[in-house]
Amino acid sequence: RLLGAVCACAFSYTAHATTYNEVGDAGESILTAQSVPGGTTAISGSLSADADMYGFLWGGGAFQADTIGSTIDTQLFLFDSTGAGVWANDDCASSCGLQSLIFDAALAAGSYFIAVSSFNNDPLDGGAGLMFTDSFGGQYGPIDGDVLASWSGGGSSGSYTINISPTGVVPVPAAVWLFGSGLIGLVGIARRKKTA
Repeated sequence: RLLGAVCACAFSYTAHATTYNEVGDAGESILTAQSVPGGTTAISGSLSADADMYGFLWGGGAFQADTIGSTIDTQLFLFDSTGAGVWANDDCASSCGLQSLIFDAALAAGSYFIAVSSFNNDPLDGGAGLMFTDSFGGQYGPIDGDVLASWSGGGSSGSYTINISPTGVVPVPAAVWLFGSGLIGLVGIARRKKTA
């Protein structure tokens, strides 16, 4: 029964996928980013010539985020837990026009931040240099290992949606899986002691 309850709890985590709606104005740094709960399939918000950042836990594996359905020309940026750049995309061109797409076939488990901005509002490092190559079309990595310090500013205002897929959810954090595995192990030990 305990094993069934653990499995049911873990899988119900993904069964209730939802949209997270920006609260007020999401911050532009890892210290002011809004936290996105597990089970989120989309993030909905609006830009006022700024950038919005969201923190989330990733369980590892294929990761995709896009802004298809947004009303403005977007840019997407993925940062690790320290604020160092991972991936960026301005326009995904033929597949979604002026909207953005980030894909990583094997994104390592951990804490990440995703940021959305409108065209030409780019993340800057501590020396006010661009963190990513300012390029149209295609996904690109960071110029170096510097961390986010500020944004170049400007850009347009409008609403956006960040869709998270291909699983459609932010996976259960690794700690939850470890907890579940530990409970399963304890059940096994208890059964052995009972039969002995």
